[in-house]
Amino acid sequence: MEAIRRLGIVWCVVWAARAQNPCPRPEEIAPCVCIFDQSAVAVDVDCSDADTSDQIYTAFNDATWTFRNLRSFRMEYSPVRDLPPGVFGSQSFQQMEIVFTDISTVDPSALSPSADRLTSLTMSENLVSSFPFDLLPEMRVLTHLDLSWNALTFLPAIRSSSLEALYLYMNRIDRFDEGTWSLPNLKYFFIGSNQFSELPLGLVESMGQLVVFSAQFSLLGPLRNGSLAFTGGAIDEVNLAVNSISNLESGAISGLGINSDLVLSQNGIRELTEDSFRPILEVLSRGAGLLQLNGSVRFASL
Repeated sequence: MEAIRRLGIVWCVVWAARAQNPCPRPEEIAPCVCIFDQSAVAVDVDCSDADTSDQIYTAFNDATWTFRNLRSFRMEYSPVRDLPPGVFGSQSFQQMEIVFTDISTVDPSALSPSADRLTSLTMSENLVSSFPFDLLPEMRVLTHLDLSWNALTFLPAIRSSSLEALYLYMNRIDRFDEGTWSLPNLKYFFIGSNQFSELPLGLVESMGQLVVFSAQFSLLGPLRNGSLAFTGGAIDEVNLAVNSISNLESGAISGLGINSDLVLSQNGIRELTEDSFRPILEVLSRGAGLLQLNGSVRFASL
């Protein structure tokens, strides 16, 4: 009987949501737009026509919102320059997509109301130079983070128990924090087209589910022992093409599987030394794995 009563309450809530549009009046939130998806009982907000963060702040803090848990926020091709403290009020989102804007800074409190709900955050093709990476451990359901094509120059040690895809390519990253990274569920890590010349030791050791690691088109020089120590046996592709890698120390790359592809083309490698490459080739030769090189490479007594 109790189960029937609860089901009835749920149906009443759903029916009420379907019967009444929970969006504020359009004039209250303009130039932002609220869209009610009646079939999914979900609310989306688009602020692509906003020119300033003040307009977004007003839309979320001064308007009357009866529906706090929104589905998505979108903004594209906007001159908005920042996401200041409390810009979204107490509204939360499951998905956020902010692309082709002038945003350079993101205050942690702009994202904190969504910490328990946000699953996907895309902020690509902006001017982001500062991002609250320290907030990531609190974002327990975030699986997708795309900060590609921005202006980041420094990366702290990133920690997240939920992230599965991390896109940081096409920034200006030239420095890493030497702290301990912790991304146990990360599968896809794209960090190429940046300005770093070396990787922090232990960078990928916590990434036991990693499938693809791409750091191509950067300034990587010779790889030190332990630079890329993959764990878990899930790695399919390691792409280090178009760098300045002239040699690998023994143990620089380890943990590859028999079907892994290691791409080292368009680097400065002229000799495959036994200490560095025999352990790699012994693994790859047992399956369908590939070592991709180009140019004139000499096998030194392998």
